[in-house]
Amino acid sequence: MSGFPSDDGKFSFGAPQDRVPPPTQPTSNGLLSTIVGAGAALGVAGFVTAYTVYKKCPPNKLLVVYGRGAGGMSGQGMRIIKNGGATVIPGLQEACYMSLEPMALNIPLEGALSLEKIRVNAPSSFTVAISPEDETAKNAARRLLMLDREQIEYQAEEVIIGQMRQVLAGMTIDEINRDREKFVIEVQNQCDQELQKLGLVLLNTNVKNITDESGVIEALGKKAAATAKQQALIDVATQERLGMIGVSFQEKERDISVSDSERDRDIGVRAAKKEATTHIEQLEADEMVAVNTAKKKKIESETLLAEAQATFHQKAEIARKEAEAAVAEAEANAQTRAALAYAEQVEAEERARLEAAAKAEKAKMIVDAEAKAEQLKIIAQGEAAAKLAMAEARANAEYAALSQKAAGLKAIVDSCGGSEEAYRLLLLEHIDKLAETSATAISNIKFDKVVVWDGGKCEGSGRGAVPDFIREVSSALPPTIDVLKDIAGVDLRASLSQQQPQKGDEITPDQLKVTSEERDVKGK
Repeated sequence: MSGFPSDDGKFSFGAPQDRVPPPTQPTSNGLLSTIVGAGAALGVAGFVTAYTVYKKCPPNKLLVVYGRGAGGMSGQGMRIIKNGGATVIPGLQEACYMSLEPMALNIPLEGALSLEKIRVNAPSSFTVAISPEDETAKNAARRLLMLDREQIEYQAEEVIIGQMRQVLAGMTIDEINRDREKFVIEVQNQCDQELQKLGLVLLNTNVKNITDESGVIEALGKKAAATAKQQALIDVATQERLGMIGVSFQEKERDISVSDSERDRDIGVRAAKKEATTHIEQLEADEMVAVNTAKKKKIESETLLAEAQATFHQKAEIARKEAEAAVAEAEANAQTRAALAYAEQVEAEERARLEAAAKAEKAKMIVDAEAKAEQLKIIAQGEAAAKLAMAEARANAEYAALSQKAAGLKAIVDSCGGSEEAYRLLLLEHIDKLAETSATAISNIKFDKVVVWDGGKCEGSGRGAVPDFIREVSSALPPTIDVLKDIAGVDLRASLSQQQPQKGDEITPDQLKVTSEERDVKGK
């Protein structure tokens, strides 16, 4: 038997199973702890997820987000982030960075042709970078997103080399050498426009040196140096000449002043010693002669000195000009050799260009001839078909018109009672036209000059002379009668031959005589 302590601190004896533990009271601490732990876990998971899907963009880069819904309402399928960040949905969207750091490009351009077909070397250095501007950045995202730095530099170099060659091809050597700033500005403008299509921007341009294989630029430099040197020598000689002229002028003024002073002094002395003796005057005269002689010698000495100096300067100028002429002759020879070499090169290039153009033109002419022949064939077939259709339509129309005309003529013949009566009816409709045509045919005949010498009767025929004369005139005009027969369908020969003169219509010789006399009176 063992004892067990009770709740009140006393021991109770009995088996352990006989002891019933007190009931436990439920608490809310465990449920609260569970909720707090789950919230913390969810918060940590959300933070990790947000940290994973949120992409930050540093200032020296562009963040390009593309994929489903990346463009938002614009519908472009991508968006570009600058100086911020964006949420990228995993599995539906992707994000890439593009660096805005500048890239230095060394362009060793050699052998570019100028406007005169002279090979020019223009090594240069350029600084480019991806542009952060909206439109240009979109071009960069479309064309440079998956390219590394070396590939981007290669594309930029190709664009710059092409534009530099294009600018050099539009300028002469003299323009390139004389106006470097214009050349650099033109290169910058051309390159910047083309680089923007790739999404790049041109930051700096530095043309290191410009040379040519023919030595033209070097010769131009020597020419400019020689010209400047020659101008400097001319300026020195001019200043020396002006200095000598100034010295001579000052010496002349000094001599004149001395002479004037001495003259005034002599005049004063003579006025004071007017009463001096002749011997003193003679001495003074001798003194004046000596002074004048000394001045003369001085002037002669100065003249000889000036002549010697002029001779020396003249010899120095001649030697200098001879040296310059030798240098100019050497430069001219060098330029002549360079021009001959350049002419040969231009001739070879022009020959190759003309041969290539001639071959291309020949091939083009063959292709054009074949195309033109096929075109003419198609046009001829179309025109033939059109003409056939038009001929058929015209024939049908003429057939219909002739059918209607035949029906009308048939009705006229039936109405008139025969073809002869119908012919006479139709002839009456055109009698005015026939009369006008007949009058026109004989209008140039001057009947007032016609004289009939027979007795008014034709021998053997029994007809009058005037009807016979008219019949002869009509027979002398076969073209007119043929025209009337072909066009109007009237046979005047048959009509005239069928008509017989009546006895009362014959003209007597007396009547013809009276008529002729009246016509003569009217003519007078």
